[in-house]
Amino acid sequence: MGDDFDARQKATAHYGDYIVVLLSVCLLWFLSLRGSLLFIKDLSL
Repeated sequence: MGDDFDARQKATAHYGDYIVVLLSVCLLWFLSLRGSLLFIKDLSL
């Protein structure tokens, strides 16, 4: 019983790390995309 709970807790913690990494990747991608769009806009002006 205890081992099962411990394993589930570890899996949940790993899943949380995965979500955090995914969010940071999305945020970085969004920021770079926005930066590229602003850069292109500046070039066209």
